[in-house]
Amino acid sequence: MKGRTYTGAPYYKATTRNEYIYWDPDCGGGGDGQQRWIIDDSEPDITKLRDLDGDGQCNYYARFDSLDKSKPPATAFWKMNCGGTKAESRLITLADITTTLTTTTVTTTTTTATTTTISSTITSSTTTKTSTSTTSTTKSSTTSTATSTTHTFTGTSSTISSTTSTTSYTGTSTTRTTSTTTTTLMMLRLTGVCPYKDFLEGLTFVEEGYTASGARYFKAAEDEQYLYHDYDCNGGGNGKKRWIIDENLPDPSQTEDLDQDGACNYHAR
Repeated sequence: MKGRTYTGAPYYKATTRNEYIYWDPDCGGGGDGQQRWIIDDSEPDITKLRDLDGDGQCNYYARFDSLDKSKPPATAFWKMNCGGTKAESRLITLADITTTLTTTTVTTTTTTATTTTISSTITSSTTTKTSTSTTSTTKSSTTSTATSTTHTFTGTSSTISSTTSTTSYTGTSTTRTTSTTTTTLMMLRLTGVCPYKDFLEGLTFVEEGYTASGARYFKAAEDEQYLYHDYDCNGGGNGKKRWIIDENLPDPSQTEDLDQDGACNYHAR
């Protein structure tokens, strides 16, 4: 649900393109219209009471007449414009399919601690110095006396040596962040097929993606069967736009002849 319109009814938008489901009490805006749920490619104006797409007429993909504006029906027969002159009745099932995508982000933080150690070494050395002095004394003309004196000096010198060592410690911490994304896909259940095509009865078509035209395409959960929109099923340039149920996988890069068979061969349209 994207929000609520002026009437208080919820309205919905496709997750990846501009397609909407909303409730309109009078799609033509003339004051005498039928209240209904609408599937349309025009965004509803939530400030308006009626004719929410502002086109002055009832143009849309499909409608379901209902006085209940609280939510669209889970399963009901909708009138769908399938390329013909008259709207066709199609059983459409709307269901919330929730897929969860979990993303984990790992953040690594590195911390470095540094320890510095300073050590000092004191080395002492002792130095001894000796000096000698001589004194001469004369007593007479025939006798002389010499005296020698020795002096010893002792000194101490000190040497200081410093050593610096650095030690680094590295630590790593990891943080994990988990985020969850929720996506809602559209699911359609097919019932009411003719006996000749009874293998299609009850198939559940789950949204697979989008074609080049921007239209959704679906694949049956139980079998290789597909539901898609084709501008021109044989590629001749003059075909009619239509929704197709087919056993061939549509080429999502094409806008016409999506099964590339050059012909309009399919189960239903």
